[in-house]
Amino acid sequence: MVGRQGKKGVPLQIGVSEVRSEERRDSNSISTGYVAVRASEEISSLDTQEKSRHQSAKGGVIPHWTTIGLIFGVFVVALILAIGHFLFFRVLDGTSAEHRQIEQSQVTAISLLITLAFKACLITAVGVSFTQHLWHVVRSKPLRVARIEQLFCLRSNPLEFARVRVILDAPLLFLMGLSVWLIPIAVIYPPSALTVVSRPYSQVVGVNMSVMNPPLPPALDVLRPEDTPFSSLATLNKATIATNGGITEIFDKYDGKVASVRYGYVAPIRPLLTLAKLVLLSGEIIDMPSPEGQNSSYSLGFRAPQLSCQETITNSTVSGTLYDSRLVFNSTWNRESSLTITQTEQFGWYPMANYTSPLNATFTFPIQTKALDCNPISVQYNVDISYVKGIRDIQYTRKDPQPLNFTDMAWYTFPWSETRKANITDVPVDTPEFKAWEAKVKEDISTWNMFALLDASMPSLEYNWNQTGKFWVKKTNFTLSNGTQVEGSPWQAVVGVDKNYPTILETSIFNPQRYNSSRYANSLSGLDPRTDLVFNQASLNDFLANVTISALSLDTWKEFRPINTTNYRATYKFSKPLNLIVPYVLSLAFTLVFTGIGTWSLLQNGVSATDGGFLHVVAATTGRTEMERVIVEHHVTGESVPKEVLNMKIRYGELVDGEGVGTGRAGFGMLEETRPLKRGRSAR
Repeated sequence: MVGRQGKKGVPLQIGVSEVRSEERRDSNSISTGYVAVRASEEISSLDTQEKSRHQSAKGGVIPHWTTIGLIFGVFVVALILAIGHFLFFRVLDGTSAEHRQIEQSQVTAISLLITLAFKACLITAVGVSFTQHLWHVVRSKPLRVARIEQLFCLRSNPLEFARVRVILDAPLLFLMGLSVWLIPIAVIYPPSALTVVSRPYSQVVGVNMSVMNPPLPPALDVLRPEDTPFSSLATLNKATIATNGGITEIFDKYDGKVASVRYGYVAPIRPLLTLAKLVLLSGEIIDMPSPEGQNSSYSLGFRAPQLSCQETITNSTVSGTLYDSRLVFNSTWNRESSLTITQTEQFGWYPMANYTSPLNATFTFPIQTKALDCNPISVQYNVDISYVKGIRDIQYTRKDPQPLNFTDMAWYTFPWSETRKANITDVPVDTPEFKAWEAKVKEDISTWNMFALLDASMPSLEYNWNQTGKFWVKKTNFTLSNGTQVEGSPWQAVVGVDKNYPTILETSIFNPQRYNSSRYANSLSGLDPRTDLVFNQASLNDFLANVTISALSLDTWKEFRPINTTNYRATYKFSKPLNLIVPYVLSLAFTLVFTGIGTWSLLQNGVSATDGGFLHVVAATTGRTEMERVIVEHHVTGESVPKEVLNMKIRYGELVDGEGVGTGRAGFGMLEETRPLKRGRSAR
């Protein structure tokens, strides 16, 4: 409510003194009345006003200081809220959004609550400042009624901003009213400054996982392995005591003088044999689940077998008859020594003269033989295995080649002269020979584990292919190794193939043509291992590496090893700080300017104005002025206002009588009906 004060800020008393009614009748209408309330009491003297002002001061805070306190109080609260919002996001930045006391939905609610409170504070500060400056404007200069109406509606009707000429009459009010609409839009952005992203959290954890050929248990008693069990990729004959009628592995080389105990290699374990065949067909490392989560990585180091190969090519001649069958491809695995692959190509036959009676004749055949001889070696594997979202990646290197010395038996012979079979308790364990044998057994067990990988992989590569052919009578010349040229005929090997068939090699990774359907579509001989199979050191060692790493899936050995594991968790990220800083800073900056303008206007007015009170409106529009007369005459309502009323220029000031003497009452009137209010004089 807007009151009216005396010269020094003493509030004028407002009462109801008069009710006027005017009726106009005609034949088709009923009377329309209006009620006007006006101030009934006037201040008789400035002395009375001064006295009232001093009494008000004694009673408490001067009213306009309360308004100033409200303006800057809510501004300070808004500033604290903005700073608090910034610090709130800084504290949350980089922290997990999962498993917290304050859930993500609560963080969102708090953020929205802060922005709503911030908006309410600033709109309150700007709104109160707008009111103070509005009353300062209307009491400072005359304005058209339409313009005053527009100024009053700026904060409640955004369409009023379309009439931009208000900027000329009240530019600051225009901006203050505009800010009331823009601040709610600006505070939409601060909550978006904090986002939730999926962030990797890495840590090193110890996991009991599959490893390859680790050292034997230090406490292993080779004579009593049942007391300290150990795993192996090989089936072994162990030095154990026979129990429950089992076959003892302690036996005698009995000649009446010595006895012996042994450890021996038998064969790869069956799961390893199956795995090697699967790798031979797929050409891939067997799938292994991650030992720890969907995102992890670890490294393994171990020694494992490879092959060191040497290829030789020899040219020679052989003699035979027309129907001799010759071994032209042979792949042999000898666990005692090596893998040997030989390929023989026959170029033709001579002499031509013998073809006159081929059934009984002996021919000479020029041939070329390629031999690939591969010896087992031991290399150091360094394997890096990583999983990203469950997808495995394996990288490995092989270095430090060393000979792989394989013996399938480790004997320990000791003196024995009794007639009974020696028992495990009879083995002398304090001799240097036993200590050496014990160390060799432990070394051999590690070697046998490596050798089992070879022994599971190489037998599948064994294959032989015999061939006979038909003579093709077409003359050609051959140059023998000694430089002699002879007349003969080229060899045509199309029919008469004697194969060791079928073979897994035909569909293995060593046959690059295995998926080429046109390769064998019209071939009478089918697979020719000399041309279809690709054996070399690289292809053989890649196959062995795949088998070796795949053997980890058997979980033969397990140890605790460090694993780098990465978990992706929802994490708060203060990713767009400008979304918070810019709206808050601009809103606070403009509000600070507007509160300064409002405070200045309040001090200029001398009294504070409130917004929207009933008595405020009543006191400001009562006074028997020309504006009141025109309004009554035209029956003005809120829905229909004549141009005459809208174009009237009025101001808020002290009403004067016909002689220009002040009446002591404040209100809206024409320029000649009012005079400027002195500071501290207003209606509230």
